[in-house]
Amino acid sequence: MEKREKLEAIQALRALAFIGILCQHCSVARLGTWGVSVFFVLSGFILTFTSLREGRQFSPGIRRGVLFSLFKINKLYLTHVVTTSAVLVLTLYSMYVDGNLNQWPKQLFYLIVNLLLVQDWFRAEAIRCSLNGVAWYLSAMTFLYFIFPFIFPVIKKYKIHKSGVTVLSITYIVQIIITVLMRNTESYFTYFFPVYRCFDFFSGCNMGYLFYCNSISNAAMKVYNEENTKKYTLFEVLGIILVVVAIYVNWNITKGLEWINNSLLYLPSSCVVIYLFACEKGMITRFLRNKILIDIGNISGYAFLIHQTILYYFQAVYYKIFDKYVEPIVQVICVFFLTIVVTKAWVFVCAHFHCKTIHKVTS
Repeated sequence: MEKREKLEAIQALRALAFIGILCQHCSVARLGTWGVSVFFVLSGFILTFTSLREGRQFSPGIRRGVLFSLFKINKLYLTHVVTTSAVLVLTLYSMYVDGNLNQWPKQLFYLIVNLLLVQDWFRAEAIRCSLNGVAWYLSAMTFLYFIFPFIFPVIKKYKIHKSGVTVLSITYIVQIIITVLMRNTESYFTYFFPVYRCFDFFSGCNMGYLFYCNSISNAAMKVYNEENTKKYTLFEVLGIILVVVAIYVNWNITKGLEWINNSLLYLPSSCVVIYLFACEKGMITRFLRNKILIDIGNISGYAFLIHQTILYYFQAVYYKIFDKYVEPIVQVICVFFLTIVVTKAWVFVCAHFHCKTIHKVTS
């Protein structure tokens, strides 16, 4: 089997998902729900594929789950702390200007739940999306990382390759049934609730298993790609059409059917597109597998946490200077540029600090 350190087209897809989320937060286009779906599914996909490829062993247990979750979250936790603190400073300044500093105990509570990464377990939006609001995703992933050591041994026990397809189908059917039963509840349970997001994550795990099982040797894969480029390009076009249809339905959902709008609507297209991008056998994925998108994809985890903070500060400064709200197009261009610059600088500082720390330990 071909061993690639990183699936480059997957990194490009990660970049596109991040850009979609940023566009929604900048009020340009409602692509955030799709982007979040891709992130959740992709997390399960990459974890399972790399774990199978590297022959990792997981013994299910609470202690193992906690340690694995802490290990996975550690990479982004400092970024989370810094961005959350930066938003807190802006919030306290705004409270000072408005004469509402007596509300500081509430902000202290928000800070605590954010630092503990438990904010996504609160139904109240004021808590769940407090301070650096996008960190709710990191809170949900903390739980999903925790359950992965329980999921992976189950997947490894599949007897035949088709078991992944069977389990994937059953998982989606169960999700449909549960979503129908919950259709009259608030959107929290079908979008933010970490337990419900297990459907996305587990589906991604099964897709990672299927991709691993269908990977072949370097030489065979090269011939296979050359002979089937047109066929896989057609598959990629159909996958993109599936995404576009899901987005169109999302944008034109009729009243009373909002319950299908979140994870349920985007999960099939996310699974299909992630698998096709991982294959990298069609012209579209080869075109998108360019240095710019790959670079953005490589830093997208940091950029995701940073962009909301940049957006808050940009809006505050712009309004202070021009005494009006910024136009969405101008906002998305400026915030995207600033986010990439700040993220690259932050990644450089983190890498430099990490290298210096290692050097001190080994000297």
